[in-house]
Amino acid sequence: MAANKRTIGIIVALVILVCVVAGANLYFMYYLNVEEAPHVSSTRALENMIRQKIRELHPVYLNRNPRLFMYRNKLLKNYKPAPYENATVLWDIANWWPQENEIYPIYDTSMAQLLQTLRLEPITKVTNLAKGTQLKLLVRLANKQKVIFKPQWYEREAVIEGTVYAGKDRHTAEVYAFYLGAVLDLRWTPIVVGRVVNLKTDIYDRGDSELKNSMTITETENGTEQYCLFGRCHYCNEEETVCGDEQNNIEGVLI
Repeated sequence: MAANKRTIGIIVALVILVCVVAGANLYFMYYLNVEEAPHVSSTRALENMIRQKIRELHPVYLNRNPRLFMYRNKLLKNYKPAPYENATVLWDIANWWPQENEIYPIYDTSMAQLLQTLRLEPITKVTNLAKGTQLKLLVRLANKQKVIFKPQWYEREAVIEGTVYAGKDRHTAEVYAFYLGAVLDLRWTPIVVGRVVNLKTDIYDRGDSELKNSMTITETENGTEQYCLFGRCHYCNEEETVCGDEQNNIEGVLI
């Protein structure tokens, strides 16, 4: 009898748990799809809206911390690109940075040099990174460091209609998250820099056969070749490609 009561209790607890989880999922799915925000026609309109909200803040939130300029100058010095000599040594240092509650330290003179290596080190090998829902590539730099490349899909002024998860990843969001995390002392986001790569010389010529099969090459009206990429991922398909400019250059981020 006691065993039966225990079994019934476990079943009831599991049913309650399933109901709670299902209810929470439905709740968040509903509120993620509810469009309560006003329509924004451009990024400039969004900036004006943010400025208006700032002006409406209580005066106490507008008082500057007297140590603002000290912290600002330290941060600017820490993240301003700096020349480097040995990229391998810099990445060896960076590999010691991650801790339980941070990916990189608040201040380290190596950071400025490390960011410069991401911008300048030659690309030696590229492969598809099929995991996940978004197009991204696994890139190996000359110092054998592996990084992730995400391409630009939209113009900077483009406004994506729909839910918060509509459209492709905005590559600049990765950069904003990195620097915002540094400013707010929430250093949990990966190190990121913006970089322009060439889809022919940097990607296609350095890619393996699988990567090349996930790219298209078409001849333009002026007789030049245009290289485009659709990659391998959960939502990647040949109908949605990302292409470079007339010289096959494309902006993106290295993570």
